Amino acid sequence: MKKTILLDMDGVIMDWNSQVLKELGLDKDQKIRQRMFNGENLEDIVEDFDSKMDFRNESFWSEIKPFFWAQDLYSSLEKEGKIYVLTSPGKFSKRGANFLKASISGKLTTLEKYFPQARPIFGNEKYLCANKNSILIDDHIGKIKPFYEKGGNTFLWPHEYRVQEIGYEVVKKRCLDTIRSMN
Repeated sequence: MKKTILLDMDGVIMDWNSQVLKELGLDKDQKIRQRMFNGENLEDIVEDFDSKMDFRNESFWSEIKPFFWAQDLYSSLEKEGKIYVLTSPGKFSKRGANFLKASISGKLTTLEKYFPQARPIFGNEKYLCANKNSILIDDHIGKIKPFYEKGGNTFLWPHEYRVQEIGYEVVKKRCLDTIRSMN
């Protein structure tokens, strides 16, 4: 049976953190980047993060750039199975319907620009797509763990700084080996 590859968008193929730093005017702040390198989440570093970010602006989502490895990773994964970009529209219950509309519309624009062949799926409960023939490639353990518990295969994509530290080719090989080891 053909494998279903569920590829997360933000943090795996798209550089969400850099877009946030740019929006906040902190893209040159090396102290923040160092804290992120040490494993801290941007939302925890920036005081009053939610009040400073306007995620209802569609251009925020549509201007996110891909990581340097994104196209190569996508091409490599296409050889292993059918890819769907499974991305969360975000915590819209806290932020309202305009946030949801901007997130989905902006992410679709980004996918059309960089990955026109992508099959997008939007959902916060990624574990609902779990089965023995699917694998979730995601950078958040909070999405990986329930997916695995529901019978899906998983690969925890390292934080962007870890990818650079370990080396993209090494991370890609580990990811592909995980997919190839699926029964």
